[in-house]
Amino acid sequence: MSLPRHALAVSLALTLLAGPCAAAAGRAAPGGTPTYRCTTSEKSVDTPSYSGPWADNWDFTVTVCAARSGTKAHAYAKASWDGPAAGFKEDFFNDAYLTLRVERGHRVLKAGSFHGIKNRLENGDNFWGNHNGSYRTPVVTAHVGRGRVVADSSISLDWRNHGSGYQRHHFAASPAR
Repeated sequence: MSLPRHALAVSLALTLLAGPCAAAAGRAAPGGTPTYRCTTSEKSVDTPSYSGPWADNWDFTVTVCAARSGTKAHAYAKASWDGPAAGFKEDFFNDAYLTLRVERGHRVLKAGSFHGIKNRLENGDNFWGNHNGSYRTPVVTAHVGRGRVVADSSISLDWRNHGSGYQRHHFAASPAR
């Protein structure tokens, strides 16, 4: 085969092989990449088992993000907090978890409870009692069909030496658009 014909054959083969890939690269995924809409809210929570003179509040900031992609909604939450500076490592909680829900009206379509937040709350950003930190949930995806959908979250805290079980603290919802 002559050099021009060989070059033409190689070019044609590469074009045929790359064609489907190039065509796919030029298109967005079905429904496109979801664009998240986020809502942030704050809440100060008092440590119920302590009534001394030192500051003991946990100042939570929770950002809930939701997006829609076709008939699915995707959501995640990020919680950050400024906890008490106890000056020592202390176990404040029997348990703690962050719940993320995808809802239509009052109907929960998908929910996840994430207990990984407990260790982050207890350990903070250093071992010596500075109880500041953050936690981000994985993405929760729900088949939602049509209609208005929101994602919302709450943090449930079971305080050590308090005996009252879980206290649930709700944060603002974010619509999935």
